[in-house]
Amino acid sequence: MVGTLRKNESDISPKIAITGGLPFGSSHFGLDSKLTLLNYVSTKNRCILLLSTMPHDRKVCPEEDSKPEIVLSYNDTKSGVDN
Repeated sequence: MVGTLRKNESDISPKIAITGGLPFGSSHFGLDSKLTLLNYVSTKNRCILLLSTMPHDRKVCPEEDSKPEIVLSYNDTKSGVDN
């Protein structure tokens, strides 16, 4: 299961929910025993927070502009946030 989160959720660590000063295309992962939290910078000054139950890895797809697999999975199953 993959879904988006809002940055102002109180349960999100401030270390992961950084919104400014990150380079385009960067990914920051937060791992838990069952969940992966991803902060992905899709465009300049636009961060997307995704929560996933997918296996815990930090794989990115070089053919897709180095997007994390979690983002690609979200785009495949939803209408897409970062096409």
